[in-house]
Amino acid sequence: MFWCNLGLGVFKLAVGALGYSRLLMLDGMHSVGNSMLILILLFGVHYDYTKTHGSDRPYGLGKSQFAFSMLVGFLLAVAATTALAICIKTLASAPTFGPAAVALATAAISIVANALIVGFLRNVGRIHGELDVKRIARLQWMNVFTSAVAINSVFWSAFLGQVYVERLGGIVISAIVLWLSVRILQMSFDGVMDHSSDKEIRERVTRAARGVGMVERIEWLHVRNIGRQLCVDLRVGLAGETTTAQADDVAGEIAESVRHELKGSPHVTVDCCPA
Repeated sequence: MFWCNLGLGVFKLAVGALGYSRLLMLDGMHSVGNSMLILILLFGVHYDYTKTHGSDRPYGLGKSQFAFSMLVGFLLAVAATTALAICIKTLASAPTFGPAAVALATAAISIVANALIVGFLRNVGRIHGELDVKRIARLQWMNVFTSAVAINSVFWSAFLGQVYVERLGGIVISAIVLWLSVRILQMSFDGVMDHSSDKEIRERVTRAARGVGMVERIEWLHVRNIGRQLCVDLRVGLAGETTTAQADDVAGEIAESVRHELKGSPHVTVDCCPA
């Protein structure tokens, strides 16, 4: 998936750089950005905690790729912001493309290629459920959308004389690329820095802990990601007559219940105290 998107991006950038349409360059930037997001997702699968942790790496691997993706995200954001400013500034100018047939054919190739990738992802999803194929498929459909915008903009400008449509198409694609670069930077920063998990995960942990007998209340709960490792720290209040041995058993049951609820191998620490 990474190489397909990167190859499509380079192809569209090259055709656009030859003067056939700046929209193809923007569309190519979007494909390159998609390839970076897919790279982050695939690295997440490759460097999964369950596959890479050990006595010398208690939290596994998984941060190495984020420095590169952060740089790419920054450069993509600068390029998209510049392109957006140029498109707005030159909104009423004449379109800047050579033979329209080449631009239309390039965008059409992009649509067909991305549609084929989506079809391939559906088959992969049936075989490898652990891959986040739905998120990757959504990225491919975004590629289809930006290429469709490029086709419509070039057609209206070249054949119907509506020169401003190309600039409007450039504004739309630039805004999408800018949003994509922000997502790349966000995911990169989340990967480099230890960050809190979302509310939905905390609710699932709370539900799993409360489902264990003798637990009367949750004193506090901290759920965070350290690299690719999800860490859960919680303190629960037990009935006052609970013995130390019983508290140890309850702590083990809570940890097992949380691991089962989260369907993975989180690092769970449970502290028990009188309610």
